[in-house]
Amino acid sequence: LEIGGKVYLRLQQNFADSTDPEDDRLSSPNLLDLYLDARRSENLRFFARARTSYNATAGEGSEGLYGEDVEPTRVVLDQFFLKFDVDRQLFVTAGKQPIKWGAGRFWNPTDFLHQQRRDPLAIFDERLGVALLKLHLPMESLGWNLYAVGNFENVQRAQEVGGALRLEMVVGPAEITFSGAMKRDDPLRLGADISTGIGPFDLWVEGAAVRHRDRSFWVGSFDLNEVRQPIDESFDPANISIPSEIIYGEDWVVQVVTGFEFAVRYSDQDSIYFGGEYFYNDGGYNDSALYPWLMLQGQFDPFYLGQHYASGFMMLSQPGDWNDTRFFVSAISNISDGSYVSRFDYQVTLLTYLSLNLFAAYHFGQDGEFFMPLDIPGVDLTAEQAEAFGQIGRAHV
Repeated sequence: LEIGGKVYLRLQQNFADSTDPEDDRLSSPNLLDLYLDARRSENLRFFARARTSYNATAGEGSEGLYGEDVEPTRVVLDQFFLKFDVDRQLFVTAGKQPIKWGAGRFWNPTDFLHQQRRDPLAIFDERLGVALLKLHLPMESLGWNLYAVGNFENVQRAQEVGGALRLEMVVGPAEITFSGAMKRDDPLRLGADISTGIGPFDLWVEGAAVRHRDRSFWVGSFDLNEVRQPIDESFDPANISIPSEIIYGEDWVVQVVTGFEFAVRYSDQDSIYFGGEYFYNDGGYNDSALYPWLMLQGQFDPFYLGQHYASGFMMLSQPGDWNDTRFFVSAISNISDGSYVSRFDYQVTLLTYLSLNLFAAYHFGQDGEFFMPLDIPGVDLTAEQAEAFGQIGRAHV
């Protein structure tokens, strides 16, 4: 039995040039992971990991940067799985386990088994594991891998269990995957990706087609300034411009990401890496006009809101005699609305098991996903007004 863990201490300050400096937020969202790793034999393993989130700057009733509730302390189960094999031919992993599909660096449209999107700017993937039954059949003579997955996440009835298949192939210098997933009340998802090297370039393309039974899309306009008026008994929600909800039936949405990376050697032992990605999201919006409305509807999905995205990055690892140092610079643009976010990361190993990470991120460009000054006025509605407000502008096609 091996017992271990990881401590991740963070201190973060947010600045906004359009607000009072006294309103700038300081936060300290720390993580503590503790794990048990039991290996009774070479082909039998049990692993469990619990995560404690502790925000030193939060108290009871604290709110985050965007007004969300912040719990000072929270304990969750990240991983809890049993792993074994059948005659060294079939490998089984059952329980809450980490999983990530896709070849893209910033976007992964084929990462079908996670309900939560991966944060492309995070130092590491903080998402919790997923409750799965995964069967892995390696085909060593071909260099291929076949996966069959049962998805038990948030399942209360047998008919709600989801399923997924994935085939990984090596064809010459290329790695190719095909995957699909389906689950009751969820869209049908089909995807593929390919990554290969051509000369000094590493190239990848990843695409997904998602079939929604009923996909919600909003059209029209929404101006928060219209609700700044005092609310009284004469207030009529029908006088406010409310977007119309269009429900597309049996609609396919296509998402494609393509990227590249190459290295430039500047000494016998050191190289600097450059790369970039482009992401097309068929289900996104062409501009930012409806972003405030999407926030109110709980449909604001960062990094997947617009139709067109682009990114670039540069990585410098262990330059010269700085063998414990790494630099990473990245920038992401929502081309559809003209907003940008750039980030600089610096990492240095101070002791064998202690690393220091410093980062600075800057948001700029036009008002949009990554640079959105938003002042939401407080509005108190009666129950009848709130119900009327929510029923305006709904349409089905």
